[in-house]
Amino acid sequence: PQNRSLRAFSPNFDVYETAEAYYLEGELPGLSDKNAIDIEFADDRNMMIRGRISRSAPKTTSEQPVEEKRRSLNPTSVQEEQKEERKIWLSERTFGAFQRSFSFPTPVDLDKTQATLEAGVLRIMVPKHVFQGVKRIQV
Repeated sequence: PQNRSLRAFSPNFDVYETAEAYYLEGELPGLSDKNAIDIEFADDRNMMIRGRISRSAPKTTSEQPVEEKRRSLNPTSVQEEQKEERKIWLSERTFGAFQRSFSFPTPVDLDKTQATLEAGVLRIMVPKHVFQGVKRIQV
């Protein structure tokens, strides 16, 4: 079995274009912390998205409040339960570090780029650079 947390994975994205902007929508299931994502531009055509999705563990009976344990279990079974280790039978979800890069065919406006994360979907709107016409330099 491979340890998925040791190598960065590449999340799935949809990319589409309008006359004004490029739109990217990427699947990051289980990710709700916006601070776990970095979006960087190396220049006005190349964007890198990096981050990390942490594995979440379901609550077990050993995570019940102490008061509930006292009522429902005798002291020896509480000690035995705390010694138990969680054993993973199947691990199909992707977690750990991720990264994905995109190159745009035209220059983009880095300062007006917007991103949101909602329900595990990262949405990025990257406006195209608007050419302001010929720029004349006085000598």
